[in-house]
Amino acid sequence: MKKIIKKFKNAGEGYGAFLTSLTSKSTQDFRKKAMNTEIGNQVVDTVLPADTDTWETGIKRKGIWIIVQQYPDKKSATKGHAKWVEDITRNPKIKLKDIDLWNIGK
Repeated sequence: MKKIIKKFKNAGEGYGAFLTSLTSKSTQDFRKKAMNTEIGNQVVDTVLPADTDTWETGIKRKGIWIIVQQYPDKKSATKGHAKWVEDITRNPKIKLKDIDLWNIGK
């Protein structure tokens, strides 16, 4: 499976999608389908956000969200979420790499 399903051409494109999502009713609705697991002082959160419309897992560590993976569908997202929960449980200091969804790192 590809690690990154959807990537914005630039931060402006991603920012525009994010702002558009804030005005839609789906901003609150998408949390209803979220998978959220707290492990110690970390959070593994898998959701279908309105701004990307692509399932993704983010891990909150030391107050910072790191988007670690995207998925083509909910079934893959559920499996991915379980994998990240297992990885963080086994090794809470596992190295995390942000997928740089909005190409901010370039």
